[in-house]
Amino acid sequence: KDGVLQSAQGFLEWKDLGVSGLAEARLGGLRVDFAPEGVVVVGRVRDLGGPLGVDGTIRVQGQVFSAEIHLDARDDSV
Repeated sequence: KDGVLQSAQGFLEWKDLGVSGLAEARLGGLRVDFAPEGVVVVGRVRDLGGPLGVDGTIRVQGQVFSAEIHLDARDDSV
């Protein structure tokens, strides 16, 4: 409504994530599950395996966005 997210439910999934440039890293996959919690849309973030562990939460309320994401290297390849 008026360009502001009102509600969301579902998931986003990215597979075979990576970055390249002077160095290259393969990061595996990432999934975010979205669900409404009152007037807030909450996204639970987690990795789908790979060398980088990802766990966290995204919150969207009106035009306010916040995220708390924890990253953890599983091995020396990251």
